[in-house]
Amino acid sequence: MSNEKISKYKIFILGGIILSVLLVIAFLYSEYLTNLYVPTNITDNSPKLITINQGMSIAQLEKTLKENHLISSPFWLKIYLRWNHLDNKLQAGKY
Repeated sequence: MSNEKISKYKIFILGGIILSVLLVIAFLYSEYLTNLYVPTNITDNSPKLITINQGMSIAQLEKTLKENHLISSPFWLKIYLRWNHLDNKLQAGKY
């Protein structure tokens, strides 16, 4: 192969890798938004009372919210709390 063909091949491969990475990022972001804004149970409009106890961990909160069908993915809740620096600001109370 000539140097020109190798260079074009490398550019083609690099472009494919960059495009693949961008597609994965776009997919993950769309999943994040879907889990953030779409209700988990559209047919159940009844109010839910959730109690956050003093010293409750994020994992315990995730479990409570998942059991009450208020979140569909504990993973995305954890990401949301960390990105917004809320993971250490839980306040005890009834919500």
